[in-house]
Amino acid sequence: MKLTKLGEKAVKLSVQDRKLVGAKVVKGEDITKYTQGAVCYDAAAFVRFLLGNTITADDVVKVNGQSWESKLALKSGSAWNGTAGIPTGYALGFFRKPDKKFFHAAVSVGGTTIRAVNGGKLGAGWSSPVDLKKVLGAPDSEGWFAYDGTQIKVFMSKV
Repeated sequence: MKLTKLGEKAVKLSVQDRKLVGAKVVKGEDITKYTQGAVCYDAAAFVRFLLGNTITADDVVKVNGQSWESKLALKSGSAWNGTAGIPTGYALGFFRKPDKKFFHAAVSVGGTTIRAVNGGKLGAGWSSPVDLKKVLGAPDSEGWFAYDGTQIKVFMSKV
């Protein structure tokens, strides 16, 4: 992903200091202060890196876009049930049933609220958090949500 000068500095911080920056970003500090032209996957991965996990500084500068899907282990995450609060800082993947593909990523910021970029109703801009319960409503008996003319599931990354 492309980083700003501030993003490059953040990557070089100690683990403890990165977590402090990550906490600010989760609370709403503009992600574009750190990333340039980031797509939803880049933004989610950068926050997960800041908060501390298996994503390395090398990954941050070499991996882009949907290539983050495997690094975030979205397929192995558990499906959100539509009601439970999601722990703050989790990366979320939005999976479309018809084409069996992830189409969006976000970060949980408390309760059922997320932040994301480039995701329309699922997070068009980092500064505008989205409540998934309000946007998606209740899932069907198999855990699928009706969204944008199709069926989707929300997976919570273990990374």
